[in-house]
Amino acid sequence: MTVQPLRGTGSGLRLTDWLNIHDVHIDGPSDIRRLRTSGKVEKALTFKGRISDIADDHTEETFRRSYAHVTTLRVIAGQVITTAQQHWLSKALAGPVVLDQEQSLQDPDAEAVLGLSAQDIEQL
Repeated sequence: MTVQPLRGTGSGLRLTDWLNIHDVHIDGPSDIRRLRTSGKVEKALTFKGRISDIADDHTEETFRRSYAHVTTLRVIAGQVITTAQQHWLSKALAGPVVLDQEQSLQDPDAEAVLGLSAQDIEQL
């Protein structure tokens, strides 16, 4: 990619030309608006869907009309993924439950401590 002075009429290159020159292959139509939409989705995830923060380069109505349908599902998906990651990270940081010599699976509190059912303990 080269930086050139603005010539008023544009460089004459379309996105498809740039992709071909740089041997970049994409699935779907090669439309520059896809990049803008991707940017809006990233902003929506970052700002957790707050339209006033996402629609900083146009009106909120334009955002609702042009991007809300694309970003809403992705914001929800991002929150689900983040929640799952946080859940497993918390479990990993807490470490495993280890029974010492004084504890056993026969202990009446074992079910609650280990989060297992009586049947699970029996199978162990």
